[in-house]
Amino acid sequence: GVDANYNDKQGSSLLHLAAVFNQTEIAFALMDYGASLDCKNSQGETPLDCAPATLQYKMKKKMEEATQSGP
Repeated sequence: GVDANYNDKQGSSLLHLAAVFNQTEIAFALMDYGASLDCKNSQGETPLDCAPATLQYKMKKKMEEATQSGP
């Protein structure tokens, strides 16, 4: 399998890249597999910082739903 928290040479995780390229389904799959929303790339940005506004909203909503449903 793939490490959901893999970082490239610039410190960007797979979730950063999915966010930058506005790939909602990939971002959600990575989140489901435990990708960190708190990791920062070499510019100090989290995946949410890199995401377009619409994806930021969707990612935040998914986080809230996961928190409400519990483990």
